[in-house]
Amino acid sequence: MNYATLHQEAAINNSVTDPGFADGQLELDDSSWAPFGMVGVLLEPRKGTRFGVAYTSQVEHEFDDSLEIKGLGPNFEAALGPLANADADLEITLPQQVMVSAYHELTEDLAIMGNIAWQDWSEFGETNVTLRAANTNEFTADRNFDDTWHFSVGAQYQLSPAWRLSSGVAFDTSPVSNKDRTPDAPLDRQIRVAGGLEYAFSEKMTFGLAYTYLNGGSADIRQSGPLRGDLEGDYERNDIHFVAAHVNWRW
Repeated sequence: MNYATLHQEAAINNSVTDPGFADGQLELDDSSWAPFGMVGVLLEPRKGTRFGVAYTSQVEHEFDDSLEIKGLGPNFEAALGPLANADADLEITLPQQVMVSAYHELTEDLAIMGNIAWQDWSEFGETNVTLRAANTNEFTADRNFDDTWHFSVGAQYQLSPAWRLSSGVAFDTSPVSNKDRTPDAPLDRQIRVAGGLEYAFSEKMTFGLAYTYLNGGSADIRQSGPLRGDLEGDYERNDIHFVAAHVNWRW
């Protein structure tokens, strides 16, 4: 099961219909549970060499909430009519993924590995929206997302019978171009660099720590429109730092 929360805020440009009025505000807040599945196949043609294929299904979330709209200019509110007090349904699809992996032991202590994956981000970019007021209005908001590709390579080195060192790098293509990128989802190409250390307490139990640095690109935005106005810029620092710990128990 996958749990998701959606909290969206947006400014409404009143100046188009009501010059001199400050921006209005729109807010949507909801959560959703949805099922999904994973399946994989692992082949070992010879000892120390493995190939795998894994599939993760898409996750379809539906968010249902009343739109909270404040500060509309009188002309703008009249133009919206009943939609100014509408309920909204948003159907969002998290992308499905196919990953192909390989692992090979060069020596008893050193192994190399790699992944190639495809993610269906174009499906995520199409959001079905239903506004329920006096009349029901349905439309699809297409963000013009592209499918993405993921490439990664890594290595593991057995420092001693108990200690193992891991490292790797990864690259993901951008799901959206500069002209289609929006500030609520400023996604760009991603570069990851990671390292980890694992300790084996016994044949059944291991403990590990890992660190990953993600560089999310500058995420340039070049948006323009009569209602939303112009928005141009980029993100000077678009980085994420991950620290993870894990415990494995085999029986």
